[in-house]
Amino acid sequence: MLVRSGKSTYARPVSPALDLDPDIRRGTAAEDATLSAASIWGLPDFVMRPTQIAKGNGRREVGDGTIITGARGAAIQVKSRETPNADPERESSWLRKKAAEGARQAAGTIRTLNAQPVAMVNGRGRSVTCDGTAIDWVRVVIIDHTDLPEASVDLSGLGGLPATVIARRDWDFLFEQLRSTSAVVDYLHRVARLDPIPVGTEPARYFELARADENTGPSILPPWVENLGQQRFTHPLLPHAPATSADTTGHTVFHVILEDIARAPADAEEHERLEVLALLDRFNVGRRAELGRLLLSHMDDVMSVPPGTTKWQFRRVIQDHGALQLAFGTCNQLTALHREAFAQWAMLRHHEYSELATEISEPRTVAVLLTPRWDGVRPWDTTMYSLRGDLGLESGDIQRMGELWNQRSAGS
Repeated sequence: MLVRSGKSTYARPVSPALDLDPDIRRGTAAEDATLSAASIWGLPDFVMRPTQIAKGNGRREVGDGTIITGARGAAIQVKSRETPNADPERESSWLRKKAAEGARQAAGTIRTLNAQPVAMVNGRGRSVTCDGTAIDWVRVVIIDHTDLPEASVDLSGLGGLPATVIARRDWDFLFEQLRSTSAVVDYLHRVARLDPIPVGTEPARYFELARADENTGPSILPPWVENLGQQRFTHPLLPHAPATSADTTGHTVFHVILEDIARAPADAEEHERLEVLALLDRFNVGRRAELGRLLLSHMDDVMSVPPGTTKWQFRRVIQDHGALQLAFGTCNQLTALHREAFAQWAMLRHHEYSELATEISEPRTVAVLLTPRWDGVRPWDTTMYSLRGDLGLESGDIQRMGELWNQRSAGS
């Protein structure tokens, strides 16, 4: 593609869709490849495989796949053309028919998940119970076709739920471009409410929306944010360049943090882990590389202090119109004392944030700490705390935490 940004024009290659497994039926292979793309470039934790549930005297498969990240989800149907015809009109007719069929099936999937909680297995092989009534849904029909006809499909008359149709190649493009499941699901919700476009031209619409985002002024932040001493940064929701292009290393650092949390043993329920991952995955895709590089710099900084001393570095971000605080820190050591100190820092910062964000019904904070390892097994340990709402701290506790952290100048 040739993409125009301001006065500049540059080429953006759009890769083919992932190869299909030649040893299985094309339709099944296309379903597997669709979910694989979401797992490879996003997080497999959010990708739910099709599951069988009892229906009358038999069993019924729930969808071709389901993506759930936080409070948003996408019910997926994959339609594959086994033997394309040379007649463009016939192929256009097939596309419209299958898109409508997929939209109805996706609506059925959502009704099933709304009727009762359903146990599903995600891409990491873990069981997750899905309560569809807590999810804001979009229906997504993915077309697998070797030579797409030039046709658009209007699904607005098929039920009240938003729906969109995209080519499998374009599905892969969105995940490879954004490298964030939450960002892709947000995008699908956004375009499902727009006028339909010819299937297979999603990258063109993506860049049009990216240009519109660049020309949109900064969002209005609550006035209390300034009282936290925050500095405003404005980034478009949709970056022109792929998320990894500016700094692959920096972006990888952020992804490794997500993987650390996803893989770590946990006493909590799996849905709580997914909730935290979804909050972290909401971090702006255009700033992930910058944050990752900053954390590497902070790691070098804290590792340079003399033996027997401790140094901390922190970066906080307020986003989602003030509803979410994400905090990232580094420290040169991790003992029981340092864990407790970090826990108190996180609680204090959440308390301060909650005291100001009075219009937010349940403010959330996720705090992540990186500490270097010296055994060569891995570069760092990742420690995470998730906090929500009123922590019920006593005034004496708040005072002691303030004495520990607010009287210190190093990265408080």
